[in-house]
Amino acid sequence: MKSKNFIKTLIFIFIINLIPINTVFADTLPFSDVSENSWYYNDIKTAYENNLINGMTSTTFEPDSNITYAQTVKLAACIHQKYTMGFVSLTNSYVNWWDGYVYYAKMFNIISKDYDWNAPATRAEYIDIFSRALPDNALNIKNNIIDNSIPDVSIYHPYARSIYKMYRAGIVTGMDERGTFYPESNIRRSEVAAILTRMMNENARKSFTLGFYYYQPIFINEPITYVVSFDSMGGTPTLEQKVRMGEKAVWPSDPKREGFSFMGWYTDNTLNKAYNFDNPVTNNITLYAKWKPKYPYYYPYN
Repeated sequence: MKSKNFIKTLIFIFIINLIPINTVFADTLPFSDVSENSWYYNDIKTAYENNLINGMTSTTFEPDSNITYAQTVKLAACIHQKYTMGFVSLTNSYVNWWDGYVYYAKMFNIISKDYDWNAPATRAEYIDIFSRALPDNALNIKNNIIDNSIPDVSIYHPYARSIYKMYRAGIVTGMDERGTFYPESNIRRSEVAAILTRMMNENARKSFTLGFYYYQPIFINEPITYVVSFDSMGGTPTLEQKVRMGEKAVWPSDPKREGFSFMGWYTDNTLNKAYNFDNPVTNNITLYAKWKPKYPYYYPYN
């Protein structure tokens, strides 16, 4: 039987061929689009430092980008091989880079069908695949999550068993205070970092309750809501907005900052790309205020 300490130590020796080994320990991340105030900062930092996931470039992580089915199966296959064999020999294939991972995943019953490999994975199918990447004794029950307590996942959902297993193990906690899962929405790289960290380190798994102790109606038709947060970058605070999927955020009242003029809202803290409020909201996002000094300094010529 595998020692429980295996999961705790696996994070330090994980996956030779999955991600290039480049151990990084730094006070801050190199990614300009990962704010230290974001909920996922510590998860991305842990996963990045321990070579579980890399940035999309050397300076960007793209936390709101989606992960594909091919990437999902690669991660799951390598996790399984490392756990069961103690090493990773899987590598990218020559025709379709994912072919070897798919073959392995089918052989060990991690998946039982083909997917549109380049399509973004749904949250339900991502969790279904990952629930079989480790054996049950590596996903011990941590939380008493009763059947039908996840508001939008009834026990009759096709992936209910997998989703409830991951809630009970403390690897998934839901998208809001009720534990809503949103099974048909896509899964983002920020969420993947959190799930990877919790899969590989039992101490990172979450203890929680959903607050439902009796049968609850299943809110299948309830619209998905995203949060638009505003970082005023030193200005007066701006309240976050909850926006239904596909609808638009509203330009809030301009923040104030002494000695500066407000120049608008931008998509990252490098302030290179202005946010277009005419675009529908499809993910949780943080917008950053750009400022221009009212009284620039002038230096006399010598």
